[in-house]
Amino acid sequence: MNKQHTVFNPDLKPHFSEQLIAEAQTQTWTVAELYYQLQQGNRFPCSLAIAHHWLKQRLETLGSNSNQALANLEQQAIQIPVSSKLSDSDTQYYQFALKQIAPTIFSSPHWLQGISNSASCDHLLAAKILNLYRQLNDRTSELNEYRAKLLQHNIELPACHHHAFIEQSGIQTKYFEFAAQNLSLARLPRVYFPELLGYTLAYCQFQPVHHYVLPTSLMPQTESIQSIKDIIETYRQCQPEHQHEISKRLKKGYDLYRNTLESLLNELTNDITQHNKLDRTLGQIFSSKAFAALGHHQHIKLGGIELDEWFKQKPFQSEAFIKALQQSTYVDRQNPEQSRFFKLFDFDGPMFGVLNDQEFQILKTNILQTQTSQNSAKPIINENPAISSASLQGQPAIQFTQLNNPELYYYLINADLYPEVITAAQQKVHKLIFWTRICHRPPFKHYQKSTFTKYFKNLYESEMQAYQPLNGKPKFSKNTYRWGIEQMAPAILVDGCWLQGLQHSAIKYQQDLSVTLLTTYYDEIGNGINQQNHPLIYQQLLHQQQIALPPISEQTFSKHPGFIPHTFDLPVYLLCIGLLPEIFLPEILGLNLAIELSGLGKQYMQLSDALRYWGINSKIIDIHISIDNLASGHSALALKAAHNYLEDISNTQGLAAADHHWARIYTGFCSLKQAGLLFALSMIKHHLFHKSYMTG
Repeated sequence: MNKQHTVFNPDLKPHFSEQLIAEAQTQTWTVAELYYQLQQGNRFPCSLAIAHHWLKQRLETLGSNSNQALANLEQQAIQIPVSSKLSDSDTQYYQFALKQIAPTIFSSPHWLQGISNSASCDHLLAAKILNLYRQLNDRTSELNEYRAKLLQHNIELPACHHHAFIEQSGIQTKYFEFAAQNLSLARLPRVYFPELLGYTLAYCQFQPVHHYVLPTSLMPQTESIQSIKDIIETYRQCQPEHQHEISKRLKKGYDLYRNTLESLLNELTNDITQHNKLDRTLGQIFSSKAFAALGHHQHIKLGGIELDEWFKQKPFQSEAFIKALQQSTYVDRQNPEQSRFFKLFDFDGPMFGVLNDQEFQILKTNILQTQTSQNSAKPIINENPAISSASLQGQPAIQFTQLNNPELYYYLINADLYPEVITAAQQKVHKLIFWTRICHRPPFKHYQKSTFTKYFKNLYESEMQAYQPLNGKPKFSKNTYRWGIEQMAPAILVDGCWLQGLQHSAIKYQQDLSVTLLTTYYDEIGNGINQQNHPLIYQQLLHQQQIALPPISEQTFSKHPGFIPHTFDLPVYLLCIGLLPEIFLPEILGLNLAIELSGLGKQYMQLSDALRYWGINSKIIDIHISIDNLASGHSALALKAAHNYLEDISNTQGLAAADHHWARIYTGFCSLKQAGLLFALSMIKHHLFHKSYMTG
């Protein structure tokens, strides 16, 4: 079947083994914990099983209206609670809202980011979605406005990919629900592709959540709305046999976003209303008691202020007083109900009788409110291992570590459907890195910026000086080059894959590093322009040379009889390490540098000459010679990324750590050659034994 039909087939399902499901069921899951784990790349495969189960449940709970066709959606408005919009003058409630919407803001619209992967990046839909994602994500001014508001109100939040963000940020667990939903779709984009498209349409029409909470002049993005509608229409054309199912699922995705947005706004409104009511009542209570409290507390302090000074204030600052009390030793943060403060009101306590029962309950509720919201967890699955959901009944395990490279290739290409392949990927990379480290020692032990830069520039210059323009007939026949094009297909058709894992990794929050590396990745896959996608350009070359291969996302590809032994060694390594940036970032930086520099100099330039001589399209080679340039192209970006990384390590961890990471980067640099060694020998062997064909 044509790849245009299969790669985004609505029948795609993820594979989770019984062992993975059992492991997932041993944990207590909250939307906050799911949010955290989904941001950590492939460190937590269990989180994908939970995300799939949770999304499926949420979609199933949508009403019957979701079975209607996706039509006239522009006329369906969000019911915005009147009190959800706030101004800076509502200091306390404004700060509360600023905090609670943070997870949603930081995760939007990242559900679109990972759609362009090795399995799908050459598909027209993937190109269109990447273009839309970059258009929607180009909102620096909006994020800067939000961050400026946080700074203005002295709100400091931990980094959103750190566990402290869900533990210590003061964000209530329920406000991670929207963000966990966003990231669940991001990690399972092909499984929930129709829903994701409907979800995106709703996002474009209704605007980001802060538009409804913060004063802003943002208007609906007409261009984005038209882009997603065009994508939906393209998808329908690719799947003519699934029209009815797609319509229902698009509508469910649309309703999922719309309902979740309305729910969040209602929650904010209710919480703010409750806060406001409690604060007014508490203020009245303290104001009525303050005059009688003066002189009874000697030199007891809260927040560095004596209690008598607190009680002299008019009007009484109940908000600041409660905050100081919550941060004092009078309140037990781990077990708020047992706080020492409440015992003061017991029969034998010094404050017995100061408050009546109703007043005491109001005070207690206000004090406990923040602590309870931070410490309580809202389970999204039952902690009991016996979960009565078919989607959490695991499947027989696939023994990924026992597969050979051609067999493993298919599962690595489709790693979004087979997340447990990560175990085999890690073993593969560890093994190759081990042997590379033994076979290749760094040219210098201690990292220095000047030495580092000089070494790689010398490599580039020697390669350039070694190039000699073609003079006469190439060394190899046309058939030899055609055969070589066939053998290189498994590697070139996954161009950029060693960087694709950065899209879901916490490393993407290291702005300078991630922007540099993802710039290269997006260039490799065309930057949202299908005609510039490198794998697609190579497919066109294969077609021109009448080399028929199945799509790489299908198992039949690796069974192609024309491939020689070890053809899959290099691409399998590239795919494996690309899934593991959290573990092998220094090696990826070195590998990236080796790949980009290999596109310059003698090898590629001579190959381009030879292909043109035989009338073979050299576009894929010429593109790399151009875009990989050392002035401002991919080689320059690769050098910059590695250099900045080492400088950061040196500044934060010291010179010894920088030396260690330099050694790892160099190992990654040499791993390209190591990974392709047996393939190169196999190519030579095959050429020697088939000279009659090659020279024909």
